[in-house]
Amino acid sequence: MIHYIFLSIKWAIQRMFRGYDDSDTWDVGNNVIEFSYPRLVAYYEAHRLGYPSGVKNTQEWERILDQIILAFQTYLIDADLYVFNKQINDDAYKEAMENKNYGFKLFGKWIESLWD
Repeated sequence: MIHYIFLSIKWAIQRMFRGYDDSDTWDVGNNVIEFSYPRLVAYYEAHRLGYPSGVKNTQEWERILDQIILAFQTYLIDADLYVFNKQINDDAYKEAMENKNYGFKLFGKWIESLWD
C-alpha cells in the first residue's frame, strides 16, 4: 500500500514536470490509441473543409477515416471480445484483426493529412 502511494506521488510529480509519467511508457501504443481515438472521432464528425490530395472526393476520405476509426475501436475492445468473453468466433476475430491492421496502415499513410 505504501509503495503504491509513493508511486502515485512520483507519477503525479512526473506528470506536472514532463506531461507524462513512467507508467505511460509501459504500453506506448495503447496510450497513443487511447489519446488519438476520441480526437479522430471528433475530427470525423467536424465540418471539414476538404480532403487531402491523393483522395478522389469527400466520400473516399470518409471511408478512409471510417477504416482508421474502426481499427482503433477494434484495438480498444479486442481483449474484451476475444480474450475474456469469447463472444465472437475465430473467423470473425480473424476478419476483425485484418481490418484493424489495414486501418493502422491507413493511419500511418494519412497521419499527416489529419488536419483541417
